[in-house]
Amino acid sequence: MYRKVVEFMDTSTLLQIIGSYCFPIVACVFMGWYIKYTTDKHREEITRLNEQHKTEMESVTEAIHNLNVVTEKLYERIGDFINERNAE
Repeated sequence: MYRKVVEFMDTSTLLQIIGSYCFPIVACVFMGWYIKYTTDKHREEITRLNEQHKTEMESVTEAIHNLNVVTEKLYERIGDFINERNAE
């Protein structure tokens, strides 16, 4: 049976079949793998950046809270100073 296939197809026909069908299949599989790999790496990077952003925002929130506390104390002191000046 092998001889019949070989006799039926010459070398150029066999190379044409391989070039027409195998290369596109291999290229599509490779491109699919590349897209998955790139997407996975991108997802890991986004996760890392989200964690970093969360940490930064926690420190910014704490700084804003501290500024509010200081502003309230300063407001109270200014109010006390004005009340003392008006009492004199």
